[in-house]
Amino acid sequence: MIIITRPSPYGETLTKICQTAGFAAKHLPFFKISAGPDLPILQHKLNALNDNDIVIATSPQVIEQINQYSTLIQFPTTIQYFAVGQQTATLFSQLTKKKVISPSFNESSEGLLNDLVERNISVTNRNILILCAKNGKTLLKDVLLSRRANVENIYIYHKDRILHSNTILDDNADKLSNINIIAITSQAHLLELEHYCQNKQKSQFTLIVTRKQIKQLAETLGWKRVYLAINANNYNLFRTISTLCSNETIVNTLDENLSW
Repeated sequence: MIIITRPSPYGETLTKICQTAGFAAKHLPFFKISAGPDLPILQHKLNALNDNDIVIATSPQVIEQINQYSTLIQFPTTIQYFAVGQQTATLFSQLTKKKVISPSFNESSEGLLNDLVERNISVTNRNILILCAKNGKTLLKDVLLSRRANVENIYIYHKDRILHSNTILDDNADKLSNINIIAITSQAHLLELEHYCQNKQKSQFTLIVTRKQIKQLAETLGWKRVYLAINANNYNLFRTISTLCSNETIVNTLDENLSW
C-alpha cells in the first residue's frame, strides 16, 4: 500500500497517478487546506509595493488558494518573486507571468535564505511579502527581519488538522506483498504521522521524503527505511515510488501518456 499524505489537490493527483500505474494507493492527508483571512487584501498589498521589492510564495497551496479566490489579481512586473520550492516556483511563475527564483537543492525556508546570500541579494530596507499559511512557520520572517527588511506575512490559507483512527496504518498496511510506502512532503506531516505509528511500523513502512532535513528527522525518530526524492513535485515522487516498487516499465509508459 502506498499512502499519500500531501494535502488536496496535489495529494489526490499523486494518488490517482499511482492507481493508474496499478499500485494500491490511498490519499490520507493530515491537514485540510482552506482560504486564509488575507486573500481579500492581497491586491492592495501588492499595489503598495515599490520597484524591486520582493514577494515570496511558501508552498503550492498558496497558488491554489489565490487561483480559487480570483483570477483577476494583478502581480506587479517591477518586483522580484521567490518561492521556497521548485514546484511552487513553477506554479507561481504561471500566476505572475514572471521569473520566480527558488533554491536549486535545499527546497526549504533555510534553503531560500541561504540562496539569497549566495546570490548576493540584499534585503535591507526592502519590503517583502511572504504568502504563507496562517499557522505556518515564522523562520522566513524572523531571519529577514534580522537582515533589516520590512517583512509582512500575508495569510493566504489555513492548515487545519485532520484526525484519523489510531489504527490507520495497521488498517491500510499490505500484509501480503509487504510493500508499504508513505510519502511525506513536510516536517509537519512527519510529526503528525508520529501520532499514528508505533516502533513496529517504523520498520514495516518505508518513507519517501522530499528534503534532507525531513530525512534526518525521520531517522532521529526511529524510521528504518527513509528515501529522499529529488524534489517535491508529483512527477519525481511517483518515479521514486515506482523505483521502490521495481516497476520501471510502468513509469516509462506513463511518461508518454500522462500530463504532469
